[in-house]
Amino acid sequence: MDDRTLRVLEYDKIKAMLADCAASSLGRRRAEALQPRTDLRWIEDRLAETTEMRRLMERFGQPPFGGLTDVGELIARARVQGILDPEELLRVSDFLRCSRRMREYLERGADLAPRLALLGDSVISRPEIEDEIARCIDDNANVRNNASPELQRLSAQAEVLERRVRDRIKSILRRETDRGTLQE
Repeated sequence: MDDRTLRVLEYDKIKAMLADCAASSLGRRRAEALQPRTDLRWIEDRLAETTEMRRLMERFGQPPFGGLTDVGELIARARVQGILDPEELLRVSDFLRCSRRMREYLERGADLAPRLALLGDSVISRPEIEDEIARCIDDNANVRNNASPELQRLSAQAEVLERRVRDRIKSILRRETDRGTLQE
């Protein structure tokens, strides 16, 4: 289709309306990038998938998109640098949880949506990574003291040192108060 036809059809407005319905930034970007297709086979395949999704939603409700965010940049950076901060790890965990739930949703409806079930086979499911992140990072993006044996040892050592410093300060304050050199 030429640009004039797309303008007359207000194709940009249609894409904007679709993008506003997207459940994630990933979906929004895909909607904004859509271009008309003329390949009848491709169109029929997408319509069949749409019909299947409608059936799934009628039976099981909305797909589990909670936690779906674009973690592509994080993964690419982790491959190069090998490090993500705790908040970034939580984003990865949320993405993995969403992926796993979506895969389960599609598998559960395989009888209603065989095409989507096949697509679901390619959806990432890595519960062991989700579990490891949850073991090491709490919901507030704090590294848990027991994330590693070394961190656990250092945390215990820090607690002992903190207790000693507090005790020492109390001792000094008591002594100086008894001498009369400290007042309220």
